[in-house]
Amino acid sequence: MEGFTRGGPPPPHPLVTCAMCRKGATLVSQIFTLIGAGCSAACVSAKAPELLMIGRVFVGINSGQLPLNARSFLSFIEHVASLQRDS
Repeated sequence: MEGFTRGGPPPPHPLVTCAMCRKGATLVSQIFTLIGAGCSAACVSAKAPELLMIGRVFVGINSGQLPLNARSFLSFIEHVASLQRDS
């Protein structure tokens, strides 16, 4: 893999490589949290425990995406900082 050094951080996921994707991936993943929070809040007034389970699934999806997004966003910040140091 290109750019991978022994002992260094692993390379970012190939699907999240462009700068716009890295910046927006963290914000877009929060949509799952908002959907999950909405379902969890609605379960009380609707008296439907199924909504709570569906809400927890959406929050779990966001929790699974978080390590990928954080790693790629931190690599983007590191890249920008190195460009500013070099110039």
